[in-house]
Amino acid sequence: MKEPSSPNEAREWLRGVADYLSSVPNASNRLKFTAHAIKKYLSGKCSLEAALALKKKPGAPKRPHARLKQAREIFKMRLAGKTWDDISATVDPTGNTETSSLRRTYKEFRITLMSDKIWEELAPALNKLDADSPRNTTPRTK
Repeated sequence: MKEPSSPNEAREWLRGVADYLSSVPNASNRLKFTAHAIKKYLSGKCSLEAALALKKKPGAPKRPHARLKQAREIFKMRLAGKTWDDISATVDPTGNTETSSLRRTYKEFRITLMSDKIWEELAPALNKLDADSPRNTTPRTK
C-alpha cells in the first residue's frame, strides 16, 4: 500500500474519500456522518478525533464534586417522590438545564448515594452492636 508523499496529498486523498462518501446514493447516516466529519476536519474547524466524535466534548462537566453535590440534591428529591420536571424546575429555575442532563448526573452517582443512605441508616445499629459485644481479651496464640 502506497502512503501519501506529503500532508497535502493526504488531505487530497481525504477530500476524495469525503466526496465519494457524500455521493453514495441512499447513503446511511454513518457514511454521511463520516463524510461530514472529514470535511469539517479539512476546513480546519477541529481535529479529526473531535470531528469523528472520538474525543470527549469540551462542554462535559469536569467538576465531579459539583456534580456529586447536585446528584445528592436530586437523590433527596427523588426519595421525596418528586417528578423529573419538579426536580428540573428546582435545580435550575432558569430552565437552562435539560432533564436528560440531570438524569445522567443522578445515574452517575446513584449507587454511591444509595450505599451512603444504607450506611447512614445502619450506622446506629452497628455502633450499638459494637458497643454491646464483649471484647476478645484472650491472648492470641501462634
